[in-house]
Formats: sequence, C-alpha cells, structure tokens
Amino acid sequence: MRHHTITIDDEVWQYLKKYAEPLEDDPNSVLRRILLLNDKLREPPDEDKNKLEKATRIAVGRSLENKWGKFYQKGRSQLVFKSSGMKVLCRFSCNIKDESRWFWGVSKKYWVNWDQHDNLALVMIQKGQRNSSYLLLNSQESLILFKKCSESKLGEKKINMRLFKSDGRLHIQEWQEFDLIDRIKPLPLDQTVMR
Repeated sequence: MRHHTITIDDEVWQYLKKYAEPLEDDPNSVLRRILLLNDKLREPPDEDKNKLEKATRIAVGRSLENKWGKFYQKGRSQLVFKSSGMKVLCRFSCNIKDESRWFWGVSKKYWVNWDQHDNLALVMIQKGQRNSSYLLLNSQESLILFKKCSESKLGEKKINMRLFKSDGRLHIQEWQEFDLIDRIKPLPLDQTVMR
C-alpha cells in the first residue's frame, strides 16, 4: 500500500490522541477506524462521557426541583429528592450515528425492588451536539415497562426506543401504545459541569 505524509494541526492531533488505543494505534489506524472502518463512531472517551452523564443527571434533577424539592445524587445513577422522598434512576443512551434509536438497560438490583417512590428517567444524549432530552416514567409506568421488556442473561431489563417509519413517531419498542408525545422534555446542560 502506498503511503503519504500529511501535516495536521495540534487540535487534530489532540483529537486523534483521544481516540487512540495506547501501544496499539498510530495516527493512520485511528483515522482508518474513524473514517473508513466504523459505520458508527466510537463512544466518547470515558472522561468526556462521565462529564456528559453528570451534567445530564444534574439537569434532570434541576428540572424536577420545582415539583419535588432539592435533590442529591446517590451513586452514579440515582437522584434522591429529600423533602418528597422521590427517587429518579437516570439511564443514559448516547445516540451516535442514527438519531432515531436509543437503547437502555436497567439492572436487576433496581427493577426487582422498585417501589412507589421510584421513577425512571430515560435520557437521550445527542452525540456531537451536546443536546439532551429525557422521558420521565413514574413508578407505575416503569413497572409496566419492566414487565414488557426482555431480560438479559445478567438480569438487566432492555429498553429500546426508535422512530417508527409507519407513523413517523418515536415509540418504545416494547410498549408501542405508550404515547410519548409531550412526554419527552429537553434538558439544558450546565456547561460548567462539562469542564
């Protein structure tokens, strides 16, 4: 194969380093993976993904403060609202290539002990745009969804949302009759958390 020499600026170099596998990649292999071999771009590096999930979790909490009061984070996935006792489990799906599909998993440790104070936030992160939105399901809706979802070998409930060509609307694959219109809310992210 013929080789060529190119010049790249520091910003592009830093980008390539983010996606390089240490001791495995050279610039060519990173570019090949990003541009040629991968139909879907890789997930953002863990540090960026963690910052984005934290900012999104905080945004979910802030959007519900008027309804349930002040909140704190419990672990990496849960918000607890002190005065109301309500809890929100935040699950994230980062849409990488196709903006019409999202996938979530809910661990058995959560869904098996679900109670009337538990709520589920299915967060949809738009890759590259840093836009997010979410669907909040109350306790009863969450339990109905869990019953309809398949369970993985590890006990995780699998949830899929996609745009259906038949009607041009978003539906939860496992619960297509559930009306999502007016339920999906935008999430303004606090950019200071992202830094």
